[in-house]
Amino acid sequence: LDPERAHNIEAGVNLAFNDVAFADDRLRLKASAFHNRVSDYIDLDCFNFPLPGGCTYVNIDEAVLKGVELEANYDMGRFYGILTGTFIESEDTENGEPLTNVPPSRISATLGMRALAGKLDMGTTLHLVADAADADFFNLSGAGYGLLDAYASYSFDEDTSLTLTLNNIFDREYTQYLDLQPSPGFNARLSFERRFGGRPSFSNSERAAL
Repeated sequence: LDPERAHNIEAGVNLAFNDVAFADDRLRLKASAFHNRVSDYIDLDCFNFPLPGGCTYVNIDEAVLKGVELEANYDMGRFYGILTGTFIESEDTENGEPLTNVPPSRISATLGMRALAGKLDMGTTLHLVADAADADFFNLSGAGYGLLDAYASYSFDEDTSLTLTLNNIFDREYTQYLDLQPSPGFNARLSFERRFGGRPSFSNSERAAL
């Protein structure tokens, strides 16, 4: 395979607003767009014959990838919400077909709340993933899906926390694009974290706002 050579154009904007609907609330908006023209792009070439078929990496003479990434974070102290989205279009300029190894568009939305003087942080996140174009033709899993996760974290102090994470609450059967095996169904994880050295601790919403 030959190495890729890319000409990238990117632009972005960050906006911050305070006291939007209530005193001391805050709204953070982020948006970025990109347009990449890549020579010798390394893509997956999938085939059905000879049986059982398969995929191999190949160079595409020239490919174009363009898209946007969006994020909105609203925090009013006790309650907060986060909305993110990634939308990508791709094209093999020789035949106009989409590239195989570009992930489908996706949106995630989180609603959370804090209690017990901010020590308890809990919420739920909805993930929506779009269909992958032409995936069925190559016997790839490209069906879109939606997942619901939940989390709860209790901070005993700035350096000690206990977190419970529930993934795929409705035990949805799905396979991530380009994966050969189905993704995990419902699963739960309980973790205890103790930090040393006085490093700062952030809640889920605060991490997204940074």
